[in-house]
Amino acid sequence: MDTSIDLDHRISGIAVLDQPLRRDLYRLLSERNGWLSRDKAAEALGIARSVAAFHLDKLAEAGIVDVRFERSLGRTGPGAGRPAKLFRRRHDELSASTSSTASSTASVTAVASPRGSHPSAATALCASP
Repeated sequence: MDTSIDLDHRISGIAVLDQPLRRDLYRLLSERNGWLSRDKAAEALGIARSVAAFHLDKLAEAGIVDVRFERSLGRTGPGAGRPAKLFRRRHDELSASTSSTASSTASVTAVASPRGSHPSAATALCASP
């Protein structure tokens, strides 16, 4: 993969966390083991299901959460309804850095904590001149 495209993809993944509700959803997914539905995410954060769905889909579009579809237990065949869309945090580290080799060097690094780390450290942003 072209390194500039890879860098753009990683920066986009971090930039999507600029929205506070998306950070909250990402933290929630980081704290939970397994898959989480839109309904459960909305309930946990006290927000409307449609709001949770919108922001979870944005996290998925940015590639920082995994998505799968699963039918509710006990419901099969025609008339069972649409499968639920489930989300979980990706297991890889989310990070990006940029630097310039000109006279002034700028570096920005953002890291989303991996599963098992301190929950309040879900996102950190550091910049150095």
